[in-house]
Order: sequence, then structure tokens, then C-alpha cells
Amino acid sequence: MKVAVVKETFPGERRVGLVPVSVPLLIKSGLEVLVQAGAGEAAGFADQLYVDKGAKIAATRDEVFAADIVVQVRSLGVNPQAGRILAQTTTRHMRRDHVDRRAHFYARVDSH
Repeated sequence: MKVAVVKETFPGERRVGLVPVSVPLLIKSGLEVLVQAGAGEAAGFADQLYVDKGAKIAATRDEVFAADIVVQVRSLGVNPQAGRILAQTTTRHMRRDHVDRRAHFYARVDSH
């Protein structure tokens, strides 16, 4: 299963959904970690820091959104322009079981 970190699109957002130190924990759990190029730059984390911890760098946003789990600070809805475009291109191609699996994952995370 792939976990992907996207570069935030909301103007002025400097946080990143996953810091490099967390990558080995996810890999140890059997997950593959994919990071969009430049996703951590605004937060002070260069792509190489993610690579050094075992993540792979994705060149495109489409590649990141093809993952099973997408980690981000702000969801698509907070940036109406980019969010609307991505929502149309990504959710249209999502199978129902992927949506259900993601919802189950987030429910587990929220309950802790």
C-alpha cells in the first residue's frame, strides 16, 4: 500500500503532511512512501531528506494522487481553484472500494 505526501497548494501554507523522521516508521509498517517533489520545502525539508529516510520522490501531482492514502495538511476544498480541478480529475477515477478504504483509515486515525 502506498502513502503519498502532496505539496500544499493553499497560499501561504508552510506545513507539510509528513516529516522525514516519520518515513521509516511507515516503511517498517509495510507501507511505501511517496513524496511529491518540493512537498516539504516550505516547511524546511528538502526532498533529499525524505529520500535519505527511504521515501521515493514523485515528479507529478497525478502520481501522488494515485496512492492508496494521501497525506496533506489542508484538503482539496480549502483551495477552491486547485481543489476543484484536482477533485474532478482524481475522484472521477477512484473506485468505490478506494474511497471506502480511505474513509475507514481516517476514521481510525481520528479515533486515536
